[in-house]
Amino acid sequence: MKIKKIKHRIIPDFLEQEFYRNMQFICLGDNFTWFLKSGSNVDDLQSDYYLTHIFYQNNIASSNYFDFIQSNLLNFIKINSLISVKSIMLPSNKEVESIEIINEFEFKHNQAIYFVNTTNGNTVLQDGVKIKSNENSILMIESSQKIYSENCTNKKAKVMILIDYF
Repeated sequence: MKIKKIKHRIIPDFLEQEFYRNMQFICLGDNFTWFLKSGSNVDDLQSDYYLTHIFYQNNIASSNYFDFIQSNLLNFIKINSLISVKSIMLPSNKEVESIEIINEFEFKHNQAIYFVNTTNGNTVLQDGVKIKSNENSILMIESSQKIYSENCTNKKAKVMILIDYF
């Protein structure tokens, strides 16, 4: 069976330094609220979890930081219609492990993953291509592909912002 190459695009140095430093200050700061999400492996509660912060969903801004995200990140992406914006934090672990980034929507759309910080945890596409987690870079991809994210072992956490849009 031949594995089809996934179309994706990586844009390094996506935002000007002022914008991405502000993004790091907010998302990695002490006042940013995170919510615990369990993964699918109930036998491994030590590592099968991640944290999220929902900025926007169901046509509603659900975070006090949404205006900040909109003016500092979303305005630099060609978005016709916004579906969802959330931040994902994968705490570090002694071993690299992977979770599937679940696509919550059954229809085709565009996705962007903005990497807030640089870590040794990759993002792995369905065809096995590994994307390095470099701060201020963004991965553009079509939503029908499975995406997996590895935690990191060299920082406290790996933080990304996942944007679903048309």
